[in-house]
Amino acid sequence: ARDEFLLLASTKGDLLEDRDYSSVAGKLAGAGKLTEAIAVMDAGIKAHPDSESLQKVQKSIVAKAQAAGDADALSDLAGLGYLGE
Repeated sequence: ARDEFLLLASTKGDLLEDRDYSSVAGKLAGAGKLTEAIAVMDAGIKAHPDSESLQKVQKSIVAKAQAAGDADALSDLAGLGYLGE
C-alpha cells in the first residue's frame, strides 16, 4: 500500500489532500505497519507542512512506535527528525 500510494503522490501529488495522507498513514499504523506509515506521513508533511491532521497522525505514530519499542520505526522517526520535538 505504501509504495502504491507514494507512487501516486509522486505522479499526481497535486490531486492529494492532507487527509489522504493522514488516512493512509493512520490505516497503516493501525495495522502495525509503522515503518510504512512513517514513509506516508513524512511525504504528507512535506507536501502539507501546516496540516493539523498530519501533526496528529505524527504524534500517534510516535506514541505507537515508542509503546511497541519498534526499533526500526524509532530509527526512521529519529532520522527524519520526528523524535525529540
